[in-house]
Amino acid sequence: SAGSQQMLLAHSFPQRDFIARVNFQNLIPNTTYICKTRLGRDLSLLTAGPKVTFKTLPGPDIAENVSFAVVTGMNYAKFHGDSRINRVRSAIKNNTQLPQPYSGPDKELGYPALATILKMNPDFFVGTGDNVYYDTPDDPRAVTMAEMRQKWHEQFIQPRFQELFAKVPTFWIVDDHDYRVDDGDNSGDFLPLPETARRILLEQLPYAAFE
Repeated sequence: SAGSQQMLLAHSFPQRDFIARVNFQNLIPNTTYICKTRLGRDLSLLTAGPKVTFKTLPGPDIAENVSFAVVTGMNYAKFHGDSRINRVRSAIKNNTQLPQPYSGPDKELGYPALATILKMNPDFFVGTGDNVYYDTPDDPRAVTMAEMRQKWHEQFIQPRFQELFAKVPTFWIVDDHDYRVDDGDNSGDFLPLPETARRILLEQLPYAAFE
């Protein structure tokens, strides 16, 4: 940004899934920032890491249009095709024919809609829940911390997500599928337990800096 710089240090640990997180302070409204990273095991041996940009919102004192993209239902297993999905049972449960996996030549890049969103250049992206599906496939479904983390890993490692997140800030909400199970809430003693679900969502999504 113009005349504003911050240098922050973050550490990654296995108990936090090796996620490093920082909290930027005193950002200027309606300003584009460049975030450069340097990575390494020792402060004296750092190498250049990813570079991303983001623009802050106009704030309460600036009258300006704001555009954003809203997305839900990003089902990795159904998009890519997972042989463990019981297609007959899913069709009966949903009272509809389960669609076939995506078969385009760009499949390994991830959801084509993300490329369209990036071209639209929104001010921010909102994931409104069901950002991953712990219960697809439902047998087996993700119940341990390692299995739940894997759902986020496979989702966000897709190149189109990385390209989008390098230029567009994000805001996240969770729903049933990326919390515990279909139509699940805090009731019931099945796995994952609510405390595990909450820990993973706060770990995997950029809600706040680690304490």
